[in-house]
Amino acid sequence: MENDKLEQAVADAKAQISRKIDEFKAALDSGTKDANCFITLTEIERRWAELKNSTNKTYSDMISAYLSSLDESAIIKSKKENTPERG
Repeated sequence: MENDKLEQAVADAKAQISRKIDEFKAALDSGTKDANCFITLTEIERRWAELKNSTNKTYSDMISAYLSSLDESAIIKSKKENTPERG
């Protein structure tokens, strides 16, 4: 993958994660403003689990895209050129 494409993938992942964190914080803020309608611990745990899962998925997708874009033939060719023959 070209360096600029990797940098763009990283920037996109950071933006997605930042947005998800902001959404989580907003949900907590709105759930703690009214004492009569306070967010439950179960809801906080559910949202926290969703945040962890979605950010893990974002990182995983970014790394998978990078790994799948690697030119394996160039790596194999280089390995063959730099490995002494056996036998």
